[in-house]
Amino acid sequence: MTTSFIIFFAVTCLVGFSAQQRTFSNPILDGNSADPAVLKVGNYYYLTLSEERETELTVFKSPTLTNFRNAEKSVAYRTKNGQSNLWASEMHEINGDLYIYFCMDGNGKDHRMYAIKADDPTNPMGTWSDAIRLMPDWDHGAIDGTVMKHDWEAGVNEGAYFIYRNNVSFMIFSASTTWEPNYCLGLMSIEADKDPMNPSFWNYGEDKPVFYRNDEEDVYTTGHASFTVSNDGTETWMVYHGTVNTTHIDGFRIARVEQIDWDENGRPVFPRPHGYNNPQPVPSGDPENQRTFTNPILDGNSADPAVLKVGNYYYLTLSEERETELTVFKSLTLTNFRNAEKSVAYRTKNEQSNLWASEMHEINGNLYIYFCMDGNGKDHRMYAIKADDSTNPMGTWSDAIRLMPDWDHGAIDGTVMKHGNGQNYFVWASNAFNRRHGLWIAELIDPVTVGESKLYLREPRSDWEIQGGAINEGAYFIYKNNVSFMIFSASSTAVPDYCLGLMSIEGDKDPMNPSFWNYGEDKPVFYRNDEDDVYTTGHASFTVSNDGTETWMVYHGTANTTHIDGFRIARIEKIDWDENGRPVFPRPHGHNHPQPVPSGDLVNE
Repeated sequence: MTTSFIIFFAVTCLVGFSAQQRTFSNPILDGNSADPAVLKVGNYYYLTLSEERETELTVFKSPTLTNFRNAEKSVAYRTKNGQSNLWASEMHEINGDLYIYFCMDGNGKDHRMYAIKADDPTNPMGTWSDAIRLMPDWDHGAIDGTVMKHDWEAGVNEGAYFIYRNNVSFMIFSASTTWEPNYCLGLMSIEADKDPMNPSFWNYGEDKPVFYRNDEEDVYTTGHASFTVSNDGTETWMVYHGTVNTTHIDGFRIARVEQIDWDENGRPVFPRPHGYNNPQPVPSGDPENQRTFTNPILDGNSADPAVLKVGNYYYLTLSEERETELTVFKSLTLTNFRNAEKSVAYRTKNEQSNLWASEMHEINGNLYIYFCMDGNGKDHRMYAIKADDSTNPMGTWSDAIRLMPDWDHGAIDGTVMKHGNGQNYFVWASNAFNRRHGLWIAELIDPVTVGESKLYLREPRSDWEIQGGAINEGAYFIYKNNVSFMIFSASSTAVPDYCLGLMSIEGDKDPMNPSFWNYGEDKPVFYRNDEDDVYTTGHASFTVSNDGTETWMVYHGTANTTHIDGFRIARIEKIDWDENGRPVFPRPHGHNHPQPVPSGDLVNE
């Protein structure tokens, strides 16, 4: 038998049983997060990962095990002269102290094992000691590895971790290479009164993996696991990495979690890996069981977001692929479009480019998406496409239809007003006729035909409307008590003071007569929140909670004042209504300020 080399680090004692609660979907992060390990300290989970091209050991802090997106983080260790390839960090509590074990190259040597110690064991986000070399007399590579002789192991064992039950130590280890989709988990065990240094005392288990790829749910490379407990300590949970296909592996191994059950003999029972479209119950006692979520609802650039609810699903439209594709995202919940199903509704052709500000609307039982794009040497003009099947926004759409072909001026951010007088109107933004970039309105004779009579409805004049440029744009309508409320964006979308204003008109009044409009107070209704680090708050659309009882706003914002272009990310807020039937806007909520999920949410119940 081949000589085995094992490093024993884990010390967590776990118990568990399953419980039915609200759900979440894997993964728990969106960026590369290979070799994830979690330790629960107090009421928080601490995830350790390698970042910055494997030169930094980073600690992430989250109150919930199911979401580390935008979590608070701190660098515990940075590689120094000659050191590199910092891998596979694990935090452990030993005799009241906290240690992080990891491996890295250095001084012409391949990987060796190291540890750092927390200066304050109650604060994993604080400072840590310098790296301490483990086994200085072991002048060989060391990354928790051993070699055995089984086909499913393909010559590699690594990434061991321990859990405990009924006075038995269970070692879960990874097998095969982490660079291919068959990476998996194996299981060994030993009774606590036996000597682990005697190989004859070990139970090597069945000659097969206990956790492996799930082709049906597109989860591959399933390994390098660590284990923790639910917030109330009643369940065992596994943290591991996986990929979503068999070819993109390096740089795409992302952290996930699964609940581990126990059989009547006290042995761990491993589930099949769950993909994004197979939600799982959240861990028991999760502190977010009050059904909260945190902004943003996506992690990538998602400027000018607009959502329409069709049936039980929310459909988000965005520009992608350098503004050449109009993409539709489908989600059961308004609070999370990460890894949602998506479909391209339109791709730019020939000289078309800069496709912006798409909005899906239902008109007379049909679905239309309005958007703007450049083309044929002209700046932005308005277009629409129609769904071939109005019950399936993920299906095919018509070719682009030019709106207002006689309007030979720039036109962006078109939207539809369904007024109380039974007439539809079209509102867009333009600086036509050498006017300031403001809002225009015309009758919408049918969904793709705009009336000839056009009114310049609003010109930006006040200080809050002219930051970075005198601009009004991005209008959208909501309705209450036979009043049409127009929410619009003001100032330049390239500055942190981008904000929202409000106008309104009674349903029996003519929108083409400016004297009938109520221009409201001369101030924004929704704007940057420096306390929560939310800026550039604008370009809003509106929808309802799943049960139809609440109004919700979808908008974009940034997390700082300097990184704006390419960093405007979709967020949502609940809109209340005052006793007079007017919308009441909250302050923007940042990631560290959870909000209750929308009423009747189908995922977060």
